[in-house]
Amino acid sequence: MIDVQYIFTSNEIHNIVSRAEKDGIVAWPINQPTSALTHPRMFDYFNTKQEKFFFHRMVQPNFIILYNTDTVHFKIMFHWVKCALVPNCIAPIGAQNSGCRFDKKPLYRYSGCHRYDMSALNVVLGLMFDFSSSHYSAKEEDKFFRPVDTEKDFTTDADKNSTTFPDSN
Repeated sequence: MIDVQYIFTSNEIHNIVSRAEKDGIVAWPINQPTSALTHPRMFDYFNTKQEKFFFHRMVQPNFIILYNTDTVHFKIMFHWVKCALVPNCIAPIGAQNSGCRFDKKPLYRYSGCHRYDMSALNVVLGLMFDFSSSHYSAKEEDKFFRPVDTEKDFTTDADKNSTTFPDSN
């Protein structure tokens, strides 16, 4: 799955898909640890401790490769979706997505900013992979997509923005 704000830049995805086949998931990390962008009460919902996520790097759900396996269904998606359907999990009282304070030291302290679905996914992944994101984190050089640049990627000429299909006759 890739967010609509991104476009593919390469068709060389075999290596990254092979990694997803092995562990069920590959995603690209951000610099913040899960503990910094997850409301403390979400950890309570998952019956775990925030401290376990101090050095667990978050991955972005904007672009994620999920391999269709029972493990992905029952150990990732089930718990992620279940959390999304329970208000006290996905949006604990006091959670907000703005007002982040990244000037707090140490950096793994809760920033005051909750990332809702992203936080839930990362707590699930942390628990599943024993707090090690290295199993499913892709490297920056493995990216085969980039953000859409509307000036560069789209033209005002409607004919150049359309897809044509060969005749099927």
